[in-house]
Amino acid sequence: MKLSVFLAAILAAAACSAQAQDRIVAPSPSSRAAVDLFESAGATAPVRQAPVAELGLPLAIQESKASYHRVAIGGQDYWIKGVHVRILRSAEAGCATKNIDTQPTIATPGAGQHVCK
Repeated sequence: MKLSVFLAAILAAAACSAQAQDRIVAPSPSSRAAVDLFESAGATAPVRQAPVAELGLPLAIQESKASYHRVAIGGQDYWIKGVHVRILRSAEAGCATKNIDTQPTIATPGAGQHVCK
């Protein structure tokens, strides 16, 4: 029983970390009809173009390198130029404070003094 609880906890943690990944959510500009797919990061010529409708957005970013992002499309890995897509990035906010002239300042924009106590 303890083993099954342990395995369930590991699977739940893996699922949470997978959801926290950065994702490609749209082409950029939004009028783009197809996206160039590259064999490697930094490649100069695409191996093919994929219509936006066939990408299966959102796409989880597996790796980023040299302004390219590796994604899986149809079971195969490709690289996409970052300037050709819009990315939803995971972000964390905090309430770190710093005193400047005895006035507390919140480091996270939009987090007021009543939120961060």
